[in-house]
Amino acid sequence: MSVFSISVLSIYLIAITVFQKIYKLSDICPDLDNHLTFISVVGAVFIIVISLIEWASDFSLKSEQLFENANDIKDQRLQLEQGLSEGLNSQELAALLTRVRQAYETLTNGNNPNHEPIDDLYFRAHHKNESSTPFNLTTTERVLAIIRWHFACNGLYIILLALPFLILYGLW
Repeated sequence: MSVFSISVLSIYLIAITVFQKIYKLSDICPDLDNHLTFISVVGAVFIIVISLIEWASDFSLKSEQLFENANDIKDQRLQLEQGLSEGLNSQELAALLTRVRQAYETLTNGNNPNHEPIDDLYFRAHHKNESSTPFNLTTTERVLAIIRWHFACNGLYIILLALPFLILYGLW
């Protein structure tokens, strides 16, 4: 997201600067030239802010969480393998399997830094043929989930692409 935003803003700033120099707006319309200079400065500040936000994204924390989660899942698998190798009777094995399954579900449901709830809703909306309860969404819920996901993922891009045109048409 941020790399795209930085790229779009950079393209706009370069285009504004080239436009100002080619058409010598300072001679023709000094007020418009001043506005475009202001937009260039504000755009540069936005690029700095977005760059800092991108840099500050704590991917190492997510990596650490995923590593811990993988180790916990591995421990559950080892418990299950140990129970199988010890030759537990069917009742003890069923109890162990239930305990490991519950621990596994807790681990996978609680420690997933890669996905937001909107991602889960989007997945469920696209897997409408599944028979389990979480996938039973109405058509309206499915469409709204897909729209919300696209707006959450692409809304900033749309705004960044449309903003310069709205500003320029507002100045004319």
